[in-house]
Amino acid sequence: MYNTFMVIFTGLLLGFTLYWSGVAHRRRARSSLRLENLTIARILLYALGYAMFLLAICEYVVGYEEATIIIKGMSFAVVLGGMIFGLGLGVLGNCPGTSLAALPYEHKCKTVGIILGGVLGYWLYGLTADFWYATDIYQLWNIRHFTLYQLSEFIPSVMSCGYGGIFFLGVLMMIAAIFMPKHWRHKEEHEYLD
Repeated sequence: MYNTFMVIFTGLLLGFTLYWSGVAHRRRARSSLRLENLTIARILLYALGYAMFLLAICEYVVGYEEATIIIKGMSFAVVLGGMIFGLGLGVLGNCPGTSLAALPYEHKCKTVGIILGGVLGYWLYGLTADFWYATDIYQLWNIRHFTLYQLSEFIPSVMSCGYGGIFFLGVLMMIAAIFMPKHWRHKEEHEYLD
């Protein structure tokens, strides 16, 4: 029960933050995809760097069981799903997971359509999941678990510098996000995006 409450509370907090900051607005999402407004890119880059920074700090200060680190595998299904998701995001200008936070803005019918499209896609996948498993699409290009830096002796990695590399890269990403320009072009051209 506690976990369910925390998921609901965290989701509401995230939705309110997305709405309050204006990141969930469809126009801002589209302008970010066109690399005109880099606000969302800056937020994501900083958040990723901050998470890496905290992960390294936790290892050095507190220490934790490395078996608790969850690494998702990569396969053709992930690539195909990402392409479908990216196409839908580019065409509609919003993602089903965060579009509920965009409901208070204008174009409510489009936002409801995005939400219903996400539900429909989830339902269709549920109906056809056995077929996709039977085609072995999940085994195609199956690279399994893989990390850039060595987080565990059980998971293969590209580099062996471990948590020091994560710390350095996390700090670098946060600094890059701070100094990244807000707009790709002149600000006057994109006043409507602020």
